[in-house]
Amino acid sequence: MAHQHLAGECNFHLSFRVVNQGRVILSASPPWLKHMRPTAPSTSKPISGLGRSLIGLYFVVACGLMGAAVLAPIQGSQVAVFTWAGSATAAEVVARANGQLLLISANGRIAVTPTLAAGDIGALYDAGASLVTAAWFAKACMTLNAAGFSLDASEVAR
Repeated sequence: MAHQHLAGECNFHLSFRVVNQGRVILSASPPWLKHMRPTAPSTSKPISGLGRSLIGLYFVVACGLMGAAVLAPIQGSQVAVFTWAGSATAAEVVARANGQLLLISANGRIAVTPTLAAGDIGALYDAGASLVTAAWFAKACMTLNAAGFSLDASEVAR
């Protein structure tokens, strides 16, 4: 094994060596590096499979709770009513719950309504709503749809 040391004007120590089968290893280090002491070897143990699963579960639950908190409807504010295909339209659900219709999507599956009295959110579910969320979520979707953006797979295929 041959060692060669070169010192350049850039104030770095440059060395290379030829090892097995003619491979060349090249390394460069700043001059201050030679004064540093090596750190102690790590004493940490690798995380077990169970530990990784628990960490993953923690993050899934934490993200789910944050998502639920952001989308959760608040009594006394505007809410979005979602219905799925094959069920009543969102306007029909709002009407059955004696709500006021503020905004409705082009396909009739999303509506925005205020919740004025206690129990209005429960009444929307009782009237056939599939999902009730904070209104900002639905308004954002409707705004994007009105601007020409679509999340409908049948429109993407065209």
